[in-house]
Amino acid sequence: MRYILECSEGDHAYLADWMNAIEGEETLSFKETILGVTHEYEYFKKVPLNTSKNAPLVTVIRYKETKKKTKKGEEKTTKWMWVTDLAVTSQNIREIVKGARARHHIENQTFNTLKNQGYEFEHNFGHGNQYLNHVFSILMMLAFLIDQCLQRLNKKFQDALQHCFGKKFLWERMLHSLYVYEYIPNFETLYETIVRLPSVILSSVI
Repeated sequence: MRYILECSEGDHAYLADWMNAIEGEETLSFKETILGVTHEYEYFKKVPLNTSKNAPLVTVIRYKETKKKTKKGEEKTTKWMWVTDLAVTSQNIREIVKGARARHHIENQTFNTLKNQGYEFEHNFGHGNQYLNHVFSILMMLAFLIDQCLQRLNKKFQDALQHCFGKKFLWERMLHSLYVYEYIPNFETLYETIVRLPSVILSSVI
């Protein structure tokens, strides 16, 4: 499989030392400013991944973004570094960096959702003597997958989610509150019922 993997200079000292040793000689880099944001791209080809004798050769990308942080004109600079086996050029490096940053964002948002929006990811571990914690984790991931499909494709689910101001509150309505109001024969009716409930009732639960 092709890959774009994030790494830091602190965790990959050998890579950083190798690049610093050749910097200015074989470095391929350029800089551009778009809408007040300065982008600096730099990449190194055929870099040994580690100190082992048969270390794979990778392309290392370093990217730096500088933009104004406050009204006083203070600048904020953020740096990233990735390794990849893709054929990096000055023509495609922007797209590769964009993809690498999107991957990082998606991963962060996924863990944020699982930990803070009702899935209780951290609390699925430590249960049972052998396999129970693993079963809980798999069930949680399956629920997350189904919810992602619903959020993308099911209009009634989308309406219910919007009506509840967030996933955590939607789960609370589904699990605890609605069953005291009427019989719910299926999930489609459940979503419709959530949307029909007055916002004042939802607010009191929230």
